[in-house]
Amino acid sequence: MSETKPKKAFTRTHWIILILVLAVLFLLSRLTDGGGEGGTFLEGRQTQPDSEEALADAQRERLAAEQAATLKANLAGARSEINLRLATYERAVQEAEDAFLKSLPLETGEEAIRRAYDGVAFLASRDGLCGFGVCVSLAYKMGYDKIKGTSRTEEAIRPVLQEHLVTPLSEAIATYATALERYQETLIRERGALHRDLMAACKELEALTQGLDALSPEALSRAEVAIGDMEGQFREIAEETALMSVAVPAEVLLIKTTAQAFTQLFVGFLRPLFAKAIARLGTSAVAAGTSSLVDGPLPFGEIVGAAIFVGGSAWTGWDIYRITKAMPETIRNNMHATIDDVRDDLITTAQKRARELAEACRTDARDLNARLGALIEKEVESL
Repeated sequence: MSETKPKKAFTRTHWIILILVLAVLFLLSRLTDGGGEGGTFLEGRQTQPDSEEALADAQRERLAAEQAATLKANLAGARSEINLRLATYERAVQEAEDAFLKSLPLETGEEAIRRAYDGVAFLASRDGLCGFGVCVSLAYKMGYDKIKGTSRTEEAIRPVLQEHLVTPLSEAIATYATALERYQETLIRERGALHRDLMAACKELEALTQGLDALSPEALSRAEVAIGDMEGQFREIAEETALMSVAVPAEVLLIKTTAQAFTQLFVGFLRPLFAKAIARLGTSAVAAGTSSLVDGPLPFGEIVGAAIFVGGSAWTGWDIYRITKAMPETIRNNMHATIDDVRDDLITTAQKRARELAEACRTDARDLNARLGALIEKEVESL
């Protein structure tokens, strides 16, 4: 019977060699077969930086989108701010218009109108144009003007009307003209405030492109161009606003109270009263009239005696007496109506011009709002 050799024990060294062999085999399998779902071992090491770069790109895109959205929101905010500023301007214009209309009729103008009525009372009195001597002088002057084609009657009456009627009415007109000028200055100040607001909006637009570091160069360039274009147009519109005129037209008040116009009107309604007296005096009597009657001033407060009988007719004296009785009512009726017309014209014209100026300002504001709003919306769409 043969003797069997004993088996060698699996020593520690064998275990170490086995582990090393298995480790090498594992590494080889990783290098050749792949490193699981992440790819080969080398591939796994290469995808790590790629993933970080993709993450960074995604973050930049997200930030760029947020900044673009913020820019658009800021532009929308600018639109709201413009609406607010224009609304403030329109309120200021409305308040100025209301205050002016509420002040009518102007108290200073009413005082001047009352002085004009007092002037009519003087003209219609015996101490004014209705005295006997004044009427005799007027009769001769009118007759002389009719024969010679002169204007002695108007030349004599004009300074009297100037003092007692034209001057107070001119003061009333000046009062309303001054009030309209001050109203105009108020509107100009409000327009200046609007101009400053729009210029401030320009400066605010300049800051909108700051801090947009996440935008691509192309997007940033588009934003800068859009904002720059908008700012330029804002500035242009602001300058237009500063130059817009709210001047009162030259024909704001039809001043029909000149001495010449009033004198022609006055003499016109007096002539029918003197027609019979002039006819009785006759051409020869008028031509023979004394220099004081034809060329001199009106003889206020004097009684002209024999001079009325230059024509040799006592009926002429009776005619003059009847004129002194009829003239006061004629003067009062005609001059009161004229003063009333002037007063009504002043108030009506002032109201009309005030409303027209205010409405022009409101129309400008609405036009500005539409232009600026369309500009902002256009630029928002382009971003």
